[in-house]
Amino acid sequence: FLDTVGLIRGHGESVEAEFAVAQLAMVSEIPGTLKMEAEVCVFLSLVSGNDGDGKWDVRKIPIDHKEDEHKELYYWSTDAVITFNSCICWINYYRGGMLAYDVLEEKPKILYVRLPIVDRPRSSAQGKAFYEVNRSVCPTMQLSKKGTNNSVLKFTDVIRSDGEPFGPLGKGSSFTIHSYILSS
Repeated sequence: FLDTVGLIRGHGESVEAEFAVAQLAMVSEIPGTLKMEAEVCVFLSLVSGNDGDGKWDVRKIPIDHKEDEHKELYYWSTDAVITFNSCICWINYYRGGMLAYDVLEEKPKILYVRLPIVDRPRSSAQGKAFYEVNRSVCPTMQLSKKGTNNSVLKFTDVIRSDGEPFGPLGKGSSFTIHSYILSS
């Protein structure tokens, strides 16, 4: 699948992996529940090994989400992959959500974070191609009140008043930029 592979560097002294590659292979419902899980293919490069040593693993990991977020995950597709601190994050701009996965944790878990979208699509019949153009999630640094840099995720959502997905603005139309910050 396109846009499903992320790469992250090992962190901390107790971590044995030099880097990890993770691919989100599938999101599916856990049978008999309203809970979702992800199938993730992971490669861990081992620091203590020889060149080329490493280990591939396929993991089924429950997704931590609220009950009303089930439908957003049921129709999951990934539009972008980013890294944030120690997580690989898969982003769906159309449904407006993000799956955050700390690959190097001993007890892996995936957290679903709903993006604060003003105009959330109600059906899958709406076109989705332009959401990637009008929405963006990116990691950045923000100066704290104490003068230190903090890692934050910034989400930007551009909404046009003319209702068009892209192209030149119509006469008298405008756009609004909504910007949000998620700190670690």
